[in-house]
Amino acid sequence: MIVFDSGTREGLRIRIEGNLWLGEPGQALRISTQGRPLVIQVTGNLYVLGEISMVGERDTLFFLVGEPGCEAFRDLDGDGHHDSGEPRMPGRSPRLFPCEGRGLAYLGLPGLPRVSLGAYLVAEHDVVVGEKGASVRGTVLTGGRLLRSGGEDPGPLELDAGARFRDMSLPISGLPMEPGSEKKPRVIRVGLAEVRRLQH
Repeated sequence: MIVFDSGTREGLRIRIEGNLWLGEPGQALRISTQGRPLVIQVTGNLYVLGEISMVGERDTLFFLVGEPGCEAFRDLDGDGHHDSGEPRMPGRSPRLFPCEGRGLAYLGLPGLPRVSLGAYLVAEHDVVVGEKGASVRGTVLTGGRLLRSGGEDPGPLELDAGARFRDMSLPISGLPMEPGSEKKPRVIRVGLAEVRRLQH
């Protein structure tokens, strides 16, 4: 289990320069943020293996993967490596650096067990679901495509929005609107409106 704690109650932010490998195949990792939102900014790729879940129902984890305009490739076989014939993204990039590209989020890899992730995921480029499939308790937003590896019978991606609380705090004001855009406008804090059924 991982516990994130600090003196502030607003939330936490961590910036990872490079790739982040999280979890172990077939193993469970539980994360506690002490009831606050935790934003992890990954400038490279995110690789999720095994089961990642939150300890408390109000613990919230956000992943921002890549940076605006970062180089990547379309990983057609989902193996995490650039193979001959796999197109590069964006097209204006003269080369790939590092060789794995950046801004890709992998939910599992070939030959490994199914992945379960309890988080909100935002990727600059593609989200690649491993051949055994994946489940996400949160949301998935991709600037590229959602790719499912596994040949003719790719694994499914199951989404569960999870619980929302009227008094749940949004991420800290330093959360960028897109990966790597710390200097752009921040998330605006808004109140939740009451929804009522209209009478005819």
